[in-house]
Amino acid sequence: MTRLLIVDDNEQDLYMLQVLLEGHGYQVVSASNGAEALEKARHDPPDMIITDILMPEMDGFTLCREWKRDPVLKDVPFVFYTATYTDPRDEAFALSLGAERFIAKPVEPDVFIGLLREVIAEHETGKLVVPRKPVGEEEVAYLREYSERLIKKLEDKMMQLETANQLLRQNNEKLAALAAENARLYENERWQRQQAETLREVASIFSITTDRTAVLDLILEQLARVIPYDGASIQIVQDDRLQVAAVKGFAQPEKLLKVSFVIEEDILIHPILFEARPVVVGDVRQETGWIDSPGTEEIRSWIGVPLAVKGEVIGILTLDSKQVNRYTWADAQLALAFANQAARLDSTPARRGSTAARRRGVVRKVVGLPT
Repeated sequence: MTRLLIVDDNEQDLYMLQVLLEGHGYQVVSASNGAEALEKARHDPPDMIITDILMPEMDGFTLCREWKRDPVLKDVPFVFYTATYTDPRDEAFALSLGAERFIAKPVEPDVFIGLLREVIAEHETGKLVVPRKPVGEEEVAYLREYSERLIKKLEDKMMQLETANQLLRQNNEKLAALAAENARLYENERWQRQQAETLREVASIFSITTDRTAVLDLILEQLARVIPYDGASIQIVQDDRLQVAAVKGFAQPEKLLKVSFVIEEDILIHPILFEARPVVVGDVRQETGWIDSPGTEEIRSWIGVPLAVKGEVIGILTLDSKQVNRYTWADAQLALAFANQAARLDSTPARRGSTAARRRGVVRKVVGLPT
């Protein structure tokens, strides 16, 4: 039996879609946002995913981008099913991320099922196009296009909200229900607008100054606008150590800027440096790989994400909080976008090559191979 993963933050829409698909003989697994869907799929990959776009924690565009990057999931057909993003440019952007189909609501049930069967048949016979790379191989290009799509949709939504407010004034019986929905949409979109605008400002920092220290400090300052933290740092690979290059939120930062860490000894950062994937720790006091250093005694939760250029990790960006379980996977993905901006400072071929050579040497040393 074909197993489908469906994703939507609207419980009623999710239920109606599940009933329709099960009525046509499909096995259905559901998720309420992109982060939950990605976790379930990596644990037990489906035969196809059908997802909305506008969702909290991780939206459909980001989910598609991560899906097509995943070595296990990238060949699993990805279908967008949305009533919110219906502009032709939305569809073009979605397909450029690697999606196999973009279906705009409303659509007749028979037509919808027919489209799904078409995708499944093409996948089974090998006729689907090889998944495309995410739009803009460079992170800045992707963020620009993503921000434009997001801001355009937010503007449309704000107009819809204004219309909704007029209806509220005309219909007192629906006031409470519509006001609650209005507040949810407004807060969700306000937060996404702030993220998009902050990322755009970070991308423009390089036109203001090219001073390394100033740029890294500005990036950490902007990051605090969208991910609250008690302390943050940017650390760069130097031979077999990580050298602190920028810090925020710590007492006596000038002393921390002289600190470096032995990569081989700090196993918590190995997945970040050697596998280029984020690490989120809910409580470092329960983490056996955590190593305390001066000024970190009060830290409870922690994020570490790679600084990568052309697939080579050249350092890490870390965030910490005195609150347990402060950070989520969505926070890590957002921090990763900022880390990619910081990595641009080390994007010259010579610098990147020497960093890659040092990184390979450390990897061989950690796994016990001759260097």
